[in-house]
Amino acid sequence: QLDTLKTIVPEGKEVDEFMRLLQGAASASGVQVRRLAAQAVVAREYHYEMPFSIEVDGPYFSIVDFFARLSRLSRIINVGDLSFAGLGETTKTKYPVRPSTTVTGGCTITTFFTMSSEAPAPTPAATAGAQPTAAPAIQRVQ
Repeated sequence: QLDTLKTIVPEGKEVDEFMRLLQGAASASGVQVRRLAAQAVVAREYHYEMPFSIEVDGPYFSIVDFFARLSRLSRIINVGDLSFAGLGETTKTKYPVRPSTTVTGGCTITTFFTMSSEAPAPTPAATAGAQPTAAPAIQRVQ
């Protein structure tokens, strides 16, 4: 049972595996993932939340199928902040879209992870007033 629980909420971020799961669900449903951007990790009392901002496009029912496939993945995934719109003749995109594409938009996808028992657990009191930290910016050296 513990191994099953570690699959649902792993003991590490496992971002690469999560991205493979997302891309697999998108490919199987016929949806194009146009952008996947990691956001700041949020510490909670017993777990960490790892949100991603994602932009997708494709046929309406393919996007519905994509979300249905996300619900059946082995990891817990929450989807929120949905904003989708139809493609019109005046809609301009940064990339070419397939002829069958009817909907484009984005949402926030959040997954969860824990740390191993050796690592100190996050304390909500320490993180309650703190802002989530973003990854440090990369500076170009000339």
